[in-house]
Amino acid sequence: MKNNLHLSSEVIFNSGITRGVIIDTIRRELFYIDNSFIRILELIEKDSNESFEKMVKLVPLPELHKFFDFLVENELAFYSKGPGEFKRIDTSWEIPLEVINGIIDIDTDFSFYEKALSEFEKVDCRELQIRLFSDLDLTEFQKLVTIINQYEFHYVEIHLVKNSYIPEEEIRRVIENVWFVTNILIYGSEDNKIVRVINDTGDYFQISLGTISYLKQSLKQNGCGSISQHTFTWSKDNIRENISHNSCLNGKISVDRSGYIKNCPSMAKNFGNIASVSFRDVLNNNEFRGLWLINKDKINICKFCEYRKICTDCRAYLDNPDDIYSKPLKCGYDPFTARWEDWSTNPLKLKAMSVYGLV
Repeated sequence: MKNNLHLSSEVIFNSGITRGVIIDTIRRELFYIDNSFIRILELIEKDSNESFEKMVKLVPLPELHKFFDFLVENELAFYSKGPGEFKRIDTSWEIPLEVINGIIDIDTDFSFYEKALSEFEKVDCRELQIRLFSDLDLTEFQKLVTIINQYEFHYVEIHLVKNSYIPEEEIRRVIENVWFVTNILIYGSEDNKIVRVINDTGDYFQISLGTISYLKQSLKQNGCGSISQHTFTWSKDNIRENISHNSCLNGKISVDRSGYIKNCPSMAKNFGNIASVSFRDVLNNNEFRGLWLINKDKINICKFCEYRKICTDCRAYLDNPDDIYSKPLKCGYDPFTARWEDWSTNPLKLKAMSVYGLV
């Protein structure tokens, strides 16, 4: 090559059992290619004269030039007159936090709520999701908000069941007055809609404080874990994490509606009740932390999938409930045929669905 070809810095690629894929993380686009060209992309990354000599041994020269044109036309690669130093996505993942995010589920028992918040603060958890499954009256809701406002989180998301006791004005007031509560979701609503809470300064600027999301669907304990192209993750930080860790459970600690500490509230395994067990005790448990390291390369079927670097995961609902390395139950993609189907109508999943109470 007279000029040097470089892959764009926001592009990653991956091979599957039947095909490869180039992922444009900025434009959120997928380009499907034959797996033989994955090796070409690996050689382009090496950026050496020897690499081109190896390329022409793998793919006929006309096809190789056609592939180069395809990359450049789609802004997946570019030419330069010299080798240069063009940075690619760093796939190593590091974060100075032990606990990244947490979940608290609350039904009718609020007794452990404040203890749970205190435990999250002790382990420096920054992001928290609170799911309230029962109808709250206005006084109960205001009390919960008052308690959470005594702590310092970076982001809190509240999930509510719609009822007539809490007016929208009160929900807006929470987002306006508690700076880290920026998203409140209300299930069982008449329509799907998003209301943005704006701080109008009266000048030229409007500051978005958060959103109230109204959802027609019900808030269910077993409603999580669905895998689809709509749940793919595109941010570089998430992709780095996916490559080496579990995309759902890494750095997560949860408290279910009975106060039991788990990796995820929907999972059966618990590590004690928050009434008598601290988060520190649980975090020192190798079995608890071991699930953080189950990445897609270790999961049956998923390890053959071209989407595994950008796909989410679920260890709560599995094709084989007795195998922690089993494919997510709520995924309808088959990497061996490269086809998506409705997972819930697959007769091969019926037994597992029965175990989880999904039928």
